Amino acid sequence: MMEQIKMADGVHLQVEKTEQFTTTQISINFATPKVNADLAGRFLASNFLETVSKKYPTQQKFAQVLNELYGAGFSVEVSNMGGVHNFCINLEIVDPKLLNSSEDLLTAAFSFLETILFEPLGNEIEGFEPTIFQRQKEIALDEIAGLNDDREYQIIRTTIENSFVNGNLGLAAYGNQELVEQSTNLSVWRTYQKLLVADQIDVVVVGPVDVSQIKQLMHQYLPFQARTIQLPVKQQPGFQPPKIQYLNEPVLQAQIVLSWQLTLDWSERFSGYVLNALLGGNGLSRLFLHVREEAGLAYTIYSDFNFYTDLMFVVAGVRVDQVNAARKMILDEVHDLQDNQITEAELKQIKQLMLNDYRLGQDQIRTRTERGLSRAITKKVLTPIEWQACLEKVTKKDVQAVAQRLQLKIQMILQRREDKNE
Repeated sequence: MMEQIKMADGVHLQVEKTEQFTTTQISINFATPKVNADLAGRFLASNFLETVSKKYPTQQKFAQVLNELYGAGFSVEVSNMGGVHNFCINLEIVDPKLLNSSEDLLTAAFSFLETILFEPLGNEIEGFEPTIFQRQKEIALDEIAGLNDDREYQIIRTTIENSFVNGNLGLAAYGNQELVEQSTNLSVWRTYQKLLVADQIDVVVVGPVDVSQIKQLMHQYLPFQARTIQLPVKQQPGFQPPKIQYLNEPVLQAQIVLSWQLTLDWSERFSGYVLNALLGGNGLSRLFLHVREEAGLAYTIYSDFNFYTDLMFVVAGVRVDQVNAARKMILDEVHDLQDNQITEAELKQIKQLMLNDYRLGQDQIRTRTERGLSRAITKKVLTPIEWQACLEKVTKKDVQAVAQRLQLKIQMILQRREDKNE
C-alpha cells in the first residue's frame, strides 16, 4: 500500500513498503507545464547530471561512487505527460539486508542524491562546466540526428508536431534539434536552478523500507522549499484542421501514420484504452490480425492512444506499392468499430490481455514507481483492484460509443521519391 506524505506545499512523498523486491527504487520527479518550459535546457541538464557533479567531476569517479553503492543503477530522464514536462532522477539500490555489511546503504543513497541535485559541476556565473557541457551537447545532437534518420520515428514526430495549434505541445521531451543547438551552458544552468525551486516535486520510494526513516532522510538530505504550481495534465488542446500530407524520401518501405482526435473525460478513459487495445494495441488486435496477417498489407502495424493529449494514431510500415490499399483497410477497420458492436468474446479476450500486461507491470519495480509518479501528477489514485474494476466495467456499447467520437485529423504518408538519376 502506498503511503502519501506532504513534505511542503508542492512537495510530496509516496512510500510503498513491500518485500516483493530485492531492491529499492527512489525516483525524484520535477514537473512543470510543458507549454512554456525550456525543453532542450531540461534535457541537456538531465544529461549533465547523469554524468558528473562537483564532488564527482569525472565519469570515472561518478562510476566509482555507484560501484561503492553496490552497483546502484542511476539515470536522469525527461518525458512528456500531456501538458506536463517531467525531469526525473532515478536511483535503484540493493536491499541492504542482502549484504554482509553494517553500512546504512539507504542513507548513503540519499546523501548521493543530495550531492547530485544540489552540487552540480558549475556556477551561476559561468553555468555548467563548459568543456563537459559541450561534449554532452554534441553527444545529444548526434543522438537526435540518429533519431531523425529513423523513418518511422520521423513520421510519427512530424504527425504529432503538426497535430496541435500550439506547436510546443507536439514537441518531443528534448525539444528539437534547433532548440538544443541554441542552448548554452549558462542558459541550461539557469533552467536547472529554476526547476529546483519552481517545479512540483514528487518523490516515490518503492521497496523493503521503513516509512519513518524515508521521511527523516527527506528532511535531512532533500529539504525542498515550498512552491505553488498548477499542472495542466489533462487539457483540451486545439487541433489543426484535417489534412493529408506526403513526405517524399528515397525509402524502400513506405510509412503511414493516421491520427484521430479522441477527447474523453476521466470516467471514459478505460473505454479509450480498450478501444486502442482492440484496434492495434497488442498482438491480437484487429489491425495486426486483419491488415498484417490476413491481407499482408503491412510489415508492422500498431495503434497508440494518449489520453492526456486526446490523440490516437495508427502507424504502419508498408510496401511502397501498397500505400493506398493499406490506408483504405485501416480506415475500414476503424469504421467497422464505429458501425458494429464487437462481440463479448473479443471484448473478454482484449480485457484479459490488458489485465495481464498490468499485472506484469506490478511485478517490475520501475513500472510500479512510474505508476506512483503518474498518480502523483494526475491526482488520480487507483489501487490494482480499482484498476481492474474500471477495466471490467467497460461494455461493448462503451467501446462503440468511443469509436464513434474519433475525428480523423492528420494522414501522413512517407513514400518513395522517384529519383530520375537511378
